[in-house]
Amino acid sequence: MYDYHVHSCFSTDSDASLDSIFENAINNGLKGICLTDHIDYQHSMDSNDFTFNPTEYFKVLKDYKNKYKNILDIYIGVELGIQDTVYKECHELLNNNDFDFVLMSQHMIDGVDLYDREIYKKYSLEDAILKYYKTVLRNISGFNNYNCLGHLDLIRRYDEDAKEYNMHQFKDIIEEILRKIIENEKGIEINAGGYRYNLNAANPDWWIVEMYYELGGRIITLGSDAHKAEGVGTKFAFIKKELKKIGFTKATYFEKRKPKFYNL
Repeated sequence: MYDYHVHSCFSTDSDASLDSIFENAINNGLKGICLTDHIDYQHSMDSNDFTFNPTEYFKVLKDYKNKYKNILDIYIGVELGIQDTVYKECHELLNNNDFDFVLMSQHMIDGVDLYDREIYKKYSLEDAILKYYKTVLRNISGFNNYNCLGHLDLIRRYDEDAKEYNMHQFKDIIEEILRKIIENEKGIEINAGGYRYNLNAANPDWWIVEMYYELGGRIITLGSDAHKAEGVGTKFAFIKKELKKIGFTKATYFEKRKPKFYNL
């Protein structure tokens, strides 16, 4: 299997060394791994805090690709935090760098990271959740230069009430999001981070993954969302079983932005 959501010391919120990440990937029996370090332009903490130097990133990772040749397949990706105010910067980044994979994630609402929990204070919970999904829909409609949408239903992670909220009442807009993703020949990731946040499910929740499958979606990547080396490949054996129950027989990895499929 392939872990296509991993953070290293290139991300502001991780200090995991590349050697420790790749060694853990090998020890966990992974075929390949994709580094997806954060680039979030105009981040609420500081506009420069959630970016990295692409030139250095590619140079270092290409050296590691050679070091681990024939042992571990290493791919170079990015987790791109999207806002409708940063499309230009995002296009420039992707047009000037040959990433294997672009994971687009909705981290910010009203210019503030969900992790800061301000949205839960600013709006009623129902309004906060609806605003989140409307923002996701607006951005996947306005920005198409990505491969998979990261951790759909991230809004559940950072608030105890949101964790227990019945998301089925937002089924219509979630379905609209999934239909748009499929129409644009993009995919979704199955993010194991939900289990670390005690959601008792991946992100997105399994009923959303099932809806995606029923709508015809087949492009899925598995992601640990690891910020520490020991998190690489977390829950993948279990996630594989759940995906097969839904009907998936294959998952996806990307090389040079092109999807490739492997058997689950």
